[in-house]
Amino acid sequence: MGLDFQANWKAAKELLKKNDVEIPKMAVTDRIKLYTMHRKSIGELFDQLDTAVGKPDPPQARKLFDQLKGKVQAFVKAGVDLKDELQKKNEKNKADVLNTALDRVSGLVEVARAVVTELEDKKKQTEMTEQKIKDWEAKLAEMNRLYSNNVMKKVQNMPLALPDLAVKFKNLREKKVEPAMKQKFNRSTFVPMEEEFLQLMKQLTDFENFLKEAMEQSKIYLEPLRTYMKRPGMEKLVHTEAFKNAKDNCDSSNDHFQKSAKLLLEAKQAANLTKSKMTEYEKNN
Repeated sequence: MGLDFQANWKAAKELLKKNDVEIPKMAVTDRIKLYTMHRKSIGELFDQLDTAVGKPDPPQARKLFDQLKGKVQAFVKAGVDLKDELQKKNEKNKADVLNTALDRVSGLVEVARAVVTELEDKKKQTEMTEQKIKDWEAKLAEMNRLYSNNVMKKVQNMPLALPDLAVKFKNLREKKVEPAMKQKFNRSTFVPMEEEFLQLMKQLTDFENFLKEAMEQSKIYLEPLRTYMKRPGMEKLVHTEAFKNAKDNCDSSNDHFQKSAKLLLEAKQAANLTKSKMTEYEKNN
């Protein structure tokens, strides 16, 4: 129950106690006529309803509320008849006391109605939430599956797809190009070095394209997955296998992308240095 309902519910309980105090001020015969018939059963039903509300048990609470409403309606009808009788006898004070009691008991029904309705609404929301969580979990698992198949497997293999090209470019430069530069340009020496350089550049270009494709696929699958994981209410799924798997994939993909981008940059820098030396050697022709 919300705070307002809790306050109203508590006030309703207090209200019944006040009725106990105020109604007995009337004449014994009047009190018996109105009160003994209905008040005890109303109090008992209210107590039962209070217990049902605390569980909560919407169907039982609704059943008790309907009984309470019927008892209160009978109570109010008897009270109105008695009030008319008191007014005819010019016993205004008693009529006013009775009128106050009737208003309070009628108000009690409205409080009970609001509380029971809230219980039923919460039950529906709970059922909807449970189904929603199942739907979200299934959607998350499917999005993660698509991401794993289309991106993650490629991302994991990227460092394997990129041999240590930076070292190969460096070895070409330091062990072949730079020693050759100490002598006059020789075409037969240059051509094999150029072919090796072009082969390494092809590997570098292939890997760069591979990385670009993986990043494009990441936009299609990874970004929506990350966005979905941040939607309001997703915290209810943090302990599910689907959420943990998706989070692990998202976290590890960053590491793989960063590692691959670093390898690519190092290879490009080594390729540029080697190309520069080869150009310099060729100019010595």
